[in-house]
Amino acid sequence: MNSFKYVFVLFIFFTIRAFALDVAVVGAGASGLTAAHYLKKQGHSVTIFEKNNRVGGKVYSYKIDGTVIELGGLVVPTGFKTINSLVRIYGPRPQVFPSKILFLNHNNQWQKFKGYSALGPVRTLVQFKKLLRMYRRYPELNTPHLISTIHPDLFLPLDKFARKNGFYEVLPPLVMSLSASGYLYPEVIPAYYALKLFKTIAPIGIHGYLDNFNPFSSPYIKGLRSFKNGYSELWENMASHFDVRLGEKVISIEGGRLSTTKGTYKFDKVIISTDIPTARSIVMKPSNELEVFTMSLTKHRFLVSVIRTRDLPGKKRHSFFFYPNMTISRVNHILSMVNFWNDDELYITYQNLENKISWGEAHDILAEDVRATLGVKNFEVLKRVEWSYFHHLPSDPLSPEVATALQKLQGQDGIYFVGESLNFESTESAAENAKWVVGKYF
Repeated sequence: MNSFKYVFVLFIFFTIRAFALDVAVVGAGASGLTAAHYLKKQGHSVTIFEKNNRVGGKVYSYKIDGTVIELGGLVVPTGFKTINSLVRIYGPRPQVFPSKILFLNHNNQWQKFKGYSALGPVRTLVQFKKLLRMYRRYPELNTPHLISTIHPDLFLPLDKFARKNGFYEVLPPLVMSLSASGYLYPEVIPAYYALKLFKTIAPIGIHGYLDNFNPFSSPYIKGLRSFKNGYSELWENMASHFDVRLGEKVISIEGGRLSTTKGTYKFDKVIISTDIPTARSIVMKPSNELEVFTMSLTKHRFLVSVIRTRDLPGKKRHSFFFYPNMTISRVNHILSMVNFWNDDELYITYQNLENKISWGEAHDILAEDVRATLGVKNFEVLKRVEWSYFHHLPSDPLSPEVATALQKLQGQDGIYFVGESLNFESTESAAENAKWVVGKYF
């Protein structure tokens, strides 16, 4: 009997080994590392290639004078189910987002939350309910991948879609999280992308509104969490469990053969977690679908600046959202200014930039905004990072045909696409998509 059990265990072991694959992952951002996690869970061997000397992609925790500053992804809402499951496995332990949120309204006045006094509580909650109803009406908003049966209405710009469906008046706080996070403006971003992001933050907006009626409510947003030592710590912890080749840029992929700046390797399958234009540059035999999809994409510039100022006494751990700038007519202006670190003189500012504008011009606009609204006369810029941000399909070419073409990309020549290459820019949607791709195709 014991011999039978031994033989059975060996049979299972070698059966699993027979189906194990050698998989290369291009890119060590949120989607690439999440894909690696689930590949390893299935028993596959994983090698990750990252052209930069750090992991995390658009999560970039940077240290200035001993203080950790987030130059990329900032917070993890409680609704980020995939990310929070990874946090429980790899750590670190998150904390309540330690920043008091203030909103600048159209009258140049600061308030704790962009409330809806003009609407009234009943009307506000009815509109929120209409917003949440969208996730039942349009099931494609609940999938972690782009599907070919997207309703045409979801191709509309967000503001037009919201007016049509009766929740336009409750957009302000959601638009702040949208625009200030680099997702463009409600006049231009397709509702499809915005609503996928809103799915995790809309409940936070509802709770924030209800807190307005509680005189003893906390000035912090409880549904948002951050990390004391930086968001990058999560991805660094994950990377330590894999073979990650930092500083090794992939040059070409063909027939499972992957060439880098340091060598040539052979793999059973390859997962690409970079943006589509980068993928197009390294895939040696691109399909017609990849060519068309690359040409359809658009992107924009997102400038993150770290500034130091002593002109804001008493504003330690405050985040300022410039609501009047959350419209495309105010492109280049400051969207938000964030501080939640021990050093109350360090702030981060965020700006969406037009293609033609220089950093010098962006700096002048930044100075104009902080001087006019916050009375900040003196500050210095310590660090700047510009992201080529949010590769996405604009409203015009976004169609079921394009989505179908994207689906056909998966598996061609043993190559699969996850994360940013599929136009999902929050860390949660990138991770969720990577998990789905691994589960379906591996």
